[in-house]
Amino acid sequence: MGQKQRLEEIRQKVRQERRVVVSELSVLFGVTEETIRRDLDKLEAEGVVARTYGGAVLNGEASMERIEFNRRAAICVEEKQYIAKLCAMELPLNGTIATDASTTVLEALRAISDRASRS
Repeated sequence: MGQKQRLEEIRQKVRQERRVVVSELSVLFGVTEETIRRDLDKLEAEGVVARTYGGAVLNGEASMERIEFNRRAAICVEEKQYIAKLCAMELPLNGTIATDASTTVLEALRAISDRASRS
């Protein structure tokens, strides 16, 4: 079985069971635990799961709140930077904005700051 198919099956399993264990997935797919850890890292980067000790849980709003800010900031960075650039282009240079404490807003504030310093 290839990685693409294995990742899809892990996605389905975690959606059904809401939690997966590295050692069980290793036996199920006949691959090393390190391979499963890499698969779970990839799924975490996609936002599908949140890694836990020995496995992963289905990612949802509640589980994302429990992941510390710096880890969330490292997930989907390119997408956040793309959104940030779009926001920075739409805002007036001397405007005022209100924000929340999300990691996407952090990237937007960086883009706005970069834009202001270049002007």
